[in-house]
Amino acid sequence: LAGPSPNKTLKVCGYAYTGGGNKIIRGEISLDSGKSWEIANLTRPEDEIAAARGTDKHWCWSWFETEVDVAKLEGCHEICCRAWDSNQNSQPFQLTWNVMGMLSNTIFRIKIHQMKDAEGLDAIWFEHPTMPGAEAGGWMTEEAGKFDASIASEAAAGSTGSPPSRAVAAVWKSEDVAAIGSAAAGGKGSEKGTPVDYTIAGKAVTSTAEWLSNGISMEEVEKHSDEKSVFFVVKGRVYDGTPFLEKHPGGASSMLIVAGQEASEDFEAVHSKAAWEQLEEHYIGRLQESGSATASAVVAVRPSLSNLVGAVLRLLAFPLLNVLWPRLSQLAGALFGPKAPEKVFLNPRLTQQLPLVEKIIVSEDARIFRFALPSKTMRLGLPTGMHIFLKIV
Repeated sequence: LAGPSPNKTLKVCGYAYTGGGNKIIRGEISLDSGKSWEIANLTRPEDEIAAARGTDKHWCWSWFETEVDVAKLEGCHEICCRAWDSNQNSQPFQLTWNVMGMLSNTIFRIKIHQMKDAEGLDAIWFEHPTMPGAEAGGWMTEEAGKFDASIASEAAAGSTGSPPSRAVAAVWKSEDVAAIGSAAAGGKGSEKGTPVDYTIAGKAVTSTAEWLSNGISMEEVEKHSDEKSVFFVVKGRVYDGTPFLEKHPGGASSMLIVAGQEASEDFEAVHSKAAWEQLEEHYIGRLQESGSATASAVVAVRPSLSNLVGAVLRLLAFPLLNVLWPRLSQLAGALFGPKAPEKVFLNPRLTQQLPLVEKIIVSEDARIFRFALPSKTMRLGLPTGMHIFLKIV
C-alpha cells in the first residue's frame, strides 16, 4: 500500500458461464459483502461466432474485468463476484451442500487480509476459496488465513489507474444494514426507531404554517393532480411527490395515477419499508376531515324518476297508449334517466369494477380471465404501450 510507486488501482477479473446455451449478460463485483454491486466490463468472445452461426446460443466462457481503487480495499473484508445470464438468473449468496459437493453455484468470494510486509509496510493479500489442483491453502480449508509467500503472486495493476465511474448496479438493504441509506441521507432521521415529527415538513419539500397546523383539505389536494404538482394522501397525511416524480422506479406515470387522490391502498400494496421511510421526506400536512357528500352519491338516485313516469303511463287507459308509449318512454329516459355511459371505459384517475365472465384453464399454472365492459358499444380505451392495473375487490 506504500512505497516509491504504489498502485492506485488493481485489476479484478474473472470468467463466467452458464448452461443451456444461455448468454452471460452481466458481471458484477461487490466490496461490501454483497450490499451493493458494481458492473464490470464484459467480453463475450463467442458473440461473433454465434452471429455467424445465425443463433444466439453461447457455450463458452465470458470474461469480466474492472479496476478497483486500492484505497477502498484497505477497509474491505472481501471481494464478491457474480454474473447474470439472459434468463435473469444470478447466483445465491449462501452455499447449499449436496452429496457430491458439486455445482454449488454461489457468489465467488475472495478474502482480503491486512498484514505487514518484509519492510514493515502496510500491505494486503488476497485469499481464494481453494487453490488449484492439489496445492494447499484457501479460506475454505484448514490453512485459512495463513500467508504463504512461496505460492503468492503479485496483484496486477489496473490498466488506466482510475476506477470506472459507474453508478451502483444494485443495493440490498435489511434490518441489520444501516450503512446504506443513513449515509446517503446524511444520517438525518435514518436511525432505527426515530419518530417522525409531523409538525414540520419533510426535508425534500416545503409547506406552509397553515397546512402544518390546520391541515389540508381534500379539495386542495385534488388541485394538484398533474406533472406540475403531485399531491396524494396516505393514511390521512398529505404528501408532495413532485420532487420525486422523475426519480420514481416505476416512472412518473405510476405517481400521476394517484395524483390528487387517496393512495393508501396503492402505496401499501407495492412499497417496502425503505419506501415508507422515504415517504416522510415529502410530508406537507395532515388531511382535514370532511363530511360533505360526493356527487356520485346524488346521481345514484336519479334513475328512479324514469321508472316512476313509466309506471304512471302504464296506468293510463288511453287508446293511443301503444302509439305514444315508445316516444314518451324515450323522452322520460332522456330527461330523468341515468347519464349514458362513456364510449371509453378506462379512466386513468378512476378505479372501476368489471365482472369476471369467463375463466379458461390453459394449463396447471396458467389461466385466461375475461372481463365484460358495461356496454357492448363501449371500447376499452387502452393507449399503445400502456398497461392496466388490476385489483381484486
